[in-house]
Amino acid sequence: MDPSYFLMPSRFVFALHTVWWGAFLLARVRLLVTAKSASAQAPQHESAPMHAPQAGNLVRAHSAVIVALYPALWMATTRLDAPGLVRGVVASLLLGLGGATAAWAIAVFRSYRLRATIDPGHELCETGPFKFVRHPIYLAFGLLGVGSAAWAPSLGTWTVAVLLWVIGDLRARGEERLLEATFGERYRQYRSGTSRLLPWVY
Repeated sequence: MDPSYFLMPSRFVFALHTVWWGAFLLARVRLLVTAKSASAQAPQHESAPMHAPQAGNLVRAHSAVIVALYPALWMATTRLDAPGLVRGVVASLLLGLGGATAAWAIAVFRSYRLRATIDPGHELCETGPFKFVRHPIYLAFGLLGVGSAAWAPSLGTWTVAVLLWVIGDLRARGEERLLEATFGERYRQYRSGTSRLLPWVY
């Protein structure tokens, strides 16, 4: 195969994805190495581990949709030309904002788990992007989907984008029930002053 096939302008979006995931993974590694919380005074849970309803199934569904994004994006960028200036800038900004949000959230959230679990010592994070939305990591994945679909619009990329938001919302709802049961009034106060996924909107 001609190497230039991989250098098509429409495929620049994959370089943006590489940066996105690089920021995500570096933030995660930094957190694992330093094990420092950005909110030293956060309330902590000391009981046995608890899990959000259907957490495992939702993680698997979310992961499958994220994986499905890449063949959908590859097929779309094969068929389509590179986006025009305005659409390219908008898509790049959405992807950049998503990557920055994910990295920021992980950097301040010491208790982050892939599967929604309340372990002994779990902290209620109210700093960083958590001051604005209760689930900034799911917001970040939603932006990853929308930014990708904006760059290379197709039935496949937009279907993935919608599913990322839907599954993120389902995970958020389950986690909120678990957090309310764990932290009680403190969580209800936090919830009343923040949005679930979109700042000041939802």
